[in-house]
Amino acid sequence: MSFSGTNGYITKPKPRAIINPLHPLSRGLVGYWLFNEMSGSLANDISGNKNHGLITNIIPNIQGSGWGGNKFGSSLQLNGTDNYVDCGYNKSLDLTEDLTIGVIINPTTVANYRNIIGTATDRNDFTMPYDLSINTFNNVGLHLGTGSAIFTISTGSGTVPLNKNSHIIATVLGTTANIYLNGILKDTDTFVGTRQTLSKLLFGARVTNLYFWDGSIVVIYMYNRGISHSEVKQLNHDPFCNLLKAPLRRYSTFGWTGKINSVTNPAKVCGISVADINKISGVS
Repeated sequence: MSFSGTNGYITKPKPRAIINPLHPLSRGLVGYWLFNEMSGSLANDISGNKNHGLITNIIPNIQGSGWGGNKFGSSLQLNGTDNYVDCGYNKSLDLTEDLTIGVIINPTTVANYRNIIGTATDRNDFTMPYDLSINTFNNVGLHLGTGSAIFTISTGSGTVPLNKNSHIIATVLGTTANIYLNGILKDTDTFVGTRQTLSKLLFGARVTNLYFWDGSIVVIYMYNRGISHSEVKQLNHDPFCNLLKAPLRRYSTFGWTGKINSVTNPAKVCGISVADINKISGVS
């Protein structure tokens, strides 16, 4: 992983961070879960699509139950037994054509399967639109139902270590599917079949009673487009590059003193009285 900042890691934005709508990597974003709440039973989607998730089988407001620390600052912490996040159904998540799924994970244990993202209705569901899981060989795979089989691309055996952060990005553009590990392309293949529709979206389980995730999930983001190789590199370098990290609050500039456009204590800006302008903190 190619991060900058303290100890090689970029600090995750705190609660109330929002998507920067002008950033190129905000185009097509349908879900963005920072998992920085650190309490409660709700995982908020900050994409604007309101795909919030309910964290199931935790004790709300008890540190360590559903939440944990990470080098990025915070994470969703699931126990591998019965914890998962239910985001339900929203049309914005029904990705039946192009898509991108990005996650930063830190697994504690692996098993036959442990799901990061699940959309299935049963154990071996040929109708799941997309699925991301790790198997006992420390191999993360993207699975797409075809209606009669399951199409898979994967990072490869032994590539995703325990107790370390790994950034996985999977893309589908047309019939071409790619999967990247820490910015490096690990597998590509041509999808053949019929893409399937969404029933519900889960984090940390394939279905509500199967293949539970054990470990941390730092962030999940999803697009309704297949991002480019260069965009993958950019997100791997800074997974929070498309966020406005300072809380944005409007307040009256009445009585404000200082400089605007290099003018000290101006009465007007662009012909508008300073007293009638709202300033946004964090934006110059």
